[in-house]
Amino acid sequence: MEEFPNFELLERYRKGELSEQEEKSLKQRRTEDEAFNDEVRRHLSAQAAIRQAGREHLKQRFREVYHQEETAPTPKVVPFYKRQQVWLLAAAVITLLVATWLTISGPSTTEGGDVFATYYELPATPLDRGGNDAEGVSRQFDQALDRYDAKEYAEAISLFETLLQDSAFSMQSAARFYQGHALLQINKPQKALEAFEEIIHPLFIQQAQWFSALAYLKLGQTEEAKNILEKISGDEDHYQQEQAGELLEELAG
Repeated sequence: MEEFPNFELLERYRKGELSEQEEKSLKQRRTEDEAFNDEVRRHLSAQAAIRQAGREHLKQRFREVYHQEETAPTPKVVPFYKRQQVWLLAAAVITLLVATWLTISGPSTTEGGDVFATYYELPATPLDRGGNDAEGVSRQFDQALDRYDAKEYAEAISLFETLLQDSAFSMQSAARFYQGHALLQINKPQKALEAFEEIIHPLFIQQAQWFSALAYLKLGQTEEAKNILEKISGDEDHYQQEQAGELLEELAG
């Protein structure tokens, strides 16, 4: 089952691409289906945060989104898919925070690697991770993220890999995202690329694109990086559109 079966519909709604009849039906469904209305609201909040929040204002925007979540009425038992949405929103938005500015350890031998070190930011993990899977699986995921936070990257990678082999684990894209960054930290950009390419969750796709381009630069594969950067710079909804353009200019020079 798809994680977000209504994602394409809601994106078309956000962009004003629905027909008059489709929009009328969507609005009617919102009035009749509380769960669907909540999904629409969360989708619009997440996309707005990712699109609009720049480095200087992102942290404040993140707080505003979650203030809305905290003050909104909630049922006594929060359904699984809603709890998962909250965690994934937190994880996706927090990757845009400039809470940690680090470069990969170890010298780089290529010009692309130098550019990588200039543009790369190590994403932090969400403070409130929540429990979305079976208790044991959630605990293992927390342990993997703890090892990532502690810069024990080899152990984190191993824990992520174990989780990714577990059919009971539902947050595959989040695990691959942080596993990819852990691999970058131990200077394994090719393996990191493989992890980023497996990401399918909508809230992580843009970040995976950006970091894949940087990983290619780390590998010295400038043309592959440029191909991705050109796609990003041509996407007005991409959170790194402007920076991708700047990086392309730098690589051209």
